[in-house]
Amino acid sequence: MPYYPDHTFILGLTTIRRERRLPPGAIGHATARDGTHVEAQDVILTGSLPGDYIIVDVLEPLGLKKADQLTEEMITVQIGNTVEKGRVLAQNGKKTVKASVNALIAQIDNGQIIMQANPVHIDVEAMCPGEITSVRGNTEVLLETVGALIQCAWGNGKKAFGPYKLEPDGGIEAMSDDSLLTQFRNNAIILNHPIQSFKTFSVAVLQEMTAIVAPSMRADLREIALRQTILIILAEGFGDLQMADLVYNLLRDNLGRPAMFDASEPERWSPNRPEIVIPLPFGGSLPPPPETDQPLAEGAQVRMMRAPYAGMSGRVRRLVDNPRAVENGLRLPGAEVQLSDGRTVFVPLANLELLGRVADAPGTGGA
Repeated sequence: MPYYPDHTFILGLTTIRRERRLPPGAIGHATARDGTHVEAQDVILTGSLPGDYIIVDVLEPLGLKKADQLTEEMITVQIGNTVEKGRVLAQNGKKTVKASVNALIAQIDNGQIIMQANPVHIDVEAMCPGEITSVRGNTEVLLETVGALIQCAWGNGKKAFGPYKLEPDGGIEAMSDDSLLTQFRNNAIILNHPIQSFKTFSVAVLQEMTAIVAPSMRADLREIALRQTILIILAEGFGDLQMADLVYNLLRDNLGRPAMFDASEPERWSPNRPEIVIPLPFGGSLPPPPETDQPLAEGAQVRMMRAPYAGMSGRVRRLVDNPRAVENGLRLPGAEVQLSDGRTVFVPLANLELLGRVADAPGTGGA
């Protein structure tokens, strides 16, 4: 019977489709059109996120007694307009009604203008070069790009696009020489060791880096990380976990290329995950997108989720039909996995996570 493990996509080249939305409650419109190419910094949605409602009755100030006396020519604003304090909302001869605060016009009906006070302007950037493949109403567009995709475990809710560098010998905690400042300024930094102290954050901010990508972090630093102005992504999660060779090698092999770092904080009911996207050139037809409904198969790239091989990756050499005994005495179904260091070990199916597409596997195991 096929086994369908959890997926974390770590792919060297794939088609990536992502939705960009205005926040819930925002009123706005798309500034990009179907079929257009956009760069990472291009604004593709713009709008306002309004505050409390204010109801302005314009009949009496305009000297009117009934709503049907109010004509369209008397109203000087339209639904969706953002108005500043003092702007004329309606006028009848010399009689006027003005906005008492900065506001967004939400509705005009029955002699009343309903506004939402003090709107906050919002621009949504593409965050990654690509093609706009669909504009969905006034609040959502679909962006498509081709590149490497690395899904991660945790992020502190921020986004950035730009170049990145590998951590220097000795770690960034040892960086104090001002001569290093320009080398890492406006770059993300890729750590190959867990974050163990607040000093990692403070040094990165001092050196004007844009992001930190680390394999893992002490759990008690989570709240501090959420308060940082710098973007933080954990590839593996919390604890003392090392970065999978597959992830580190993919980042290393694409040094010199800019990447999108999306540190979306995982939510229980949201499919969004923190991720790194590295746009790449390609020729011919689009590479296939990630597939989430693939069963485990021989040759598949997997990662181990629990001790004693937690965080290590490898390829399935053989699916084992008969359950085997593991360290806790249970007999469980599993697979023989060849680790990146060359060892072949038995791993229960429940401890395996599928990386990428099964079809990407270069071959199957024989033993």
